[in-house]
Amino acid sequence: CTDVYYLLLDLVEIYATSADVCETHDLTFFPAVEPTATEDGNIAYYYCEECGRYYLDEDATQPVLYEDVIIPALGENAPQFTAHRIVLTGEVGVQFKVTLPEGFDAAGSSMSFSVSDGRSSTMDISDATPVDGENAYWFTCYINALELADTITATYNYGTDGAVEDSFSAIIYIDAIRAAYEDTSDLYMLVTALQRYGYYLQQSGWTDGKTHENITLLDGTELNEDDLDVVRVYNPSAGTEVEKVIDGTGIEDVKFALTLNSQTVINFFVKLAEGEEIESYEGCTPKGTQIIGGDTYYKFNTDEINVANAFTDYTVTITTTSGTATITANSMMYVDAVVKEGSSFTLEKQYAMVAYYYYISNAQWML
Repeated sequence: CTDVYYLLLDLVEIYATSADVCETHDLTFFPAVEPTATEDGNIAYYYCEECGRYYLDEDATQPVLYEDVIIPALGENAPQFTAHRIVLTGEVGVQFKVTLPEGFDAAGSSMSFSVSDGRSSTMDISDATPVDGENAYWFTCYINALELADTITATYNYGTDGAVEDSFSAIIYIDAIRAAYEDTSDLYMLVTALQRYGYYLQQSGWTDGKTHENITLLDGTELNEDDLDVVRVYNPSAGTEVEKVIDGTGIEDVKFALTLNSQTVINFFVKLAEGEEIESYEGCTPKGTQIIGGDTYYKFNTDEINVANAFTDYTVTITTTSGTATITANSMMYVDAVVKEGSSFTLEKQYAMVAYYYYISNAQWML
């Protein structure tokens, strides 16, 4: 009964202080703010400048006490975001470091990621990376190259309803590295190549069906024909042809291409002689048929290849009615073929070149 009594008093106070003291409310909206260890947060609310009262709705029909919109600071015993970094080898990922207070029970906790392009994901603490010597964990949100400038909101969820929130993006980290390191350092060159890779990816027109923040091109990093000469000469796969063992298999022709985006896919296109059929395949996934130059080709894809495997040879085996063929190639063979084709400085060449620089910078960084 006592609890009910105090509740009724609260309601009386709210409605007693929300009398229509102004004919037209002059409302200002205040969005929700998550509390931190030292700072209070608040739920979303409206404040009327005329009558000095608080409301939950824009029509000022739901009055609320100020103390009820405030979310108290979490205190030093709450988990805190303490650092950020990005994964630069293999898949690209933005990492959030969460430091836990002494004696904190992290069992069942998790990190929810929400990217500004609408994509979301969750990582359980059992999949996070513990920090040596600290009661802390790294949580990773993997992104594609189109998402470099997109804001990632990370929410660490713990206990019954505990949560702390933070935001970051890959481009913030890239800018920080470029400001702190010499432009000749391996790390500087790697993040510069990554940003340029994302920029040209957006320019190429490739899309993942989402809307992204624009990635700007850094001053002095435009590709030119001098870069084209560098790629032509220094590509480790320069002059290397795709290995094809197709004699006696009923395969008349093989073409090779790449899907160049955040993770590369090698595409093999196989033309069969009349009457031949494909009986089995290994190391690839069939993707139907495609008309090339008026002829029908069977398309096969390798698994996705991240930047760490750009120079790795991939072999597919295709068994036809007449025999078994093997085809071997790597991503840089395609880059070599594109940059050496014709004399015009095409967007396709620029994209192949920026992929080369990203792969080379990554390889140098890993040494």
